[in-house]
Amino acid sequence: MRLIKHDLSYIDAIMKGTSQPEIHQVLGMKPDMIDREGTTQFVLSMIDDNDRTQYSRYILDDDDQFIGIITLKEIDREDRIASIGTWIYPERWGEGYNRRAKDEILKIGFTQLGLEAVILGVKLTNKRSMKAQEKLPYVTLDVTAEYPKRAFVKSQRLNEPFQLNIIYKEDFLNYLKVSTHHS
Repeated sequence: MRLIKHDLSYIDAIMKGTSQPEIHQVLGMKPDMIDREGTTQFVLSMIDDNDRTQYSRYILDDDDQFIGIITLKEIDREDRIASIGTWIYPERWGEGYNRRAKDEILKIGFTQLGLEAVILGVKLTNKRSMKAQEKLPYVTLDVTAEYPKRAFVKSQRLNEPFQLNIIYKEDFLNYLKVSTHHS
């Protein structure tokens, strides 16, 4: 598995993913966001941002096939915090790519981008995503009340009940030490 920068050669692969209800409904994407023009605009905006406010990468599987996107977004360099979002082709769920992609982008966020914390937002109706986050050994669950500004922004966007979880740099780096020590 590896993460690569956005480029226009993966438009069809992105559309294959975002056209699936399991993806576009959870992401709240409107139809014009998943057609060729909307997808092209998305990729161009990622390229144009050049990692300033978002650090977004394509997820390629072990055979170098596109399977999803992971993004550190809403990067606040002053407060050293960001949010994270991931989607992976539904047919690839349960293969460990979500965890591997998160581990990889979090390494970058905490060691290269200077982040101290990364927020994970999850709709309470998205049981699969909630379970996936609960399995991550470095996540602190339900910090919604501790981050009212981010909770308000999320509530405006989602318009349904949600929970904010968080990954602190220290917890993640300790996890890395332990996991590499046992490998």
